[in-house]
Amino acid sequence: MAGEPQNGVRFGVELEFIVQSSLPNDLAITHNMDHANNRKSVALQLGRMTGLPFACQCKHGFFDHFCPICVDVPNDLRLPSGCVIWPPRAIHSSRSQAQYHYYYVQWESLLSENVEENKATRKGMEISTPIYDNNTLTAGLPQLTQVVKALPYVDRKIICDSTCGLHVHVGLKQGMTLLLAKKMVTLVMLLERCLIQPLLPASRAGSKWALLICDHAYLTQTQNSCLTAADLMKQLPDFRVHVPVTPTDMEPGRWNSHNPERFLKDLLSIWKTENLDALRTGLLRNSVAKLGFVLCARTAPDSSKLEGSPSTFEFRYPQMNFDMPFIRRWAEIFFRLGTIANLDAVPYRRMLSAIVAVLNQLNTTRTPSWELLLRATGLGHQVPGWQDQVRKHQAGINVSHVDRDGVLQPQQ
Repeated sequence: MAGEPQNGVRFGVELEFIVQSSLPNDLAITHNMDHANNRKSVALQLGRMTGLPFACQCKHGFFDHFCPICVDVPNDLRLPSGCVIWPPRAIHSSRSQAQYHYYYVQWESLLSENVEENKATRKGMEISTPIYDNNTLTAGLPQLTQVVKALPYVDRKIICDSTCGLHVHVGLKQGMTLLLAKKMVTLVMLLERCLIQPLLPASRAGSKWALLICDHAYLTQTQNSCLTAADLMKQLPDFRVHVPVTPTDMEPGRWNSHNPERFLKDLLSIWKTENLDALRTGLLRNSVAKLGFVLCARTAPDSSKLEGSPSTFEFRYPQMNFDMPFIRRWAEIFFRLGTIANLDAVPYRRMLSAIVAVLNQLNTTRTPSWELLLRATGLGHQVPGWQDQVRKHQAGINVSHVDRDGVLQPQQ
């Protein structure tokens, strides 16, 4: 990993949480106004406390002629879907992708499994960061640390439960390509079961928000070819160049559901896709619902123009946590996957060979699979931190810095 070029890999983080409000959610119109007021208040307080640039999402709903967020905002502070809150001046040069210059507070649907809770006073909220690069990651995410440490001091009750996720978006400065996406999806499918899932608390690993694309993506559920994997490989030269796997190279194990032939055909179904939109929809459950990994289009409403667009890979697996070392580790894992996916064919193939070699030996070792895979992907320095975190999960501690009711507490 040392000295390896990052080649324009960028990322952003989304923090999901719940704000306790005084108004129930079953009052649709009033709730919409109340949520807007909460968002604006949180953005303004965090901006003033940290000195960082904050913006807020508008959501007019039934009040298209009046929004409590942007009603008195001058035009130069307006964004495509919101407005600048702090400082009261624009720092973006154009409206295109303007919100990615700010810490952006927006509405988020965080529906509980408990129907009565959804009718109560919980308001789902999300803070998305500006676009970060490797320098920000190496520095330890200093601005995001300021935001997380300031959150307990806003005059709203901040709550985190199993519905709240920590999402990381990864993309390239030069834009999305079909080949890059195929290489990333291949990496994710190899690592989902034995690296990502073991690092989740049980409540998150079994939730609908972190379902694996290996098990639930439409493309992996609709195989109808009567050809063998070996025959299919002959039709896909790009696959043969980049992926050093044949049916005889894979030992049956958890990572391939003890069915190497089926797993390889799943990979081949990814490499058979002819455009990014087909791949994007194929990674959804029944072509509709998001899973733990998403190809996130940034060209709506015209999804046919994804090639070269600023679209991103969204990793939705992790449980939200207010512990900054935890956030940094996940961000680094997904950034690392972006760096590997962006390698040229020969070094990419070499990295996949190392990963598959580890996966094939999992049946004969007592070392946790995630530990071996972190080392194989150049992230061995994370092992002590994850050992501590896994022990917390086993003890039932899924979110740090909250009380028994999940309410965020100030950090020391």
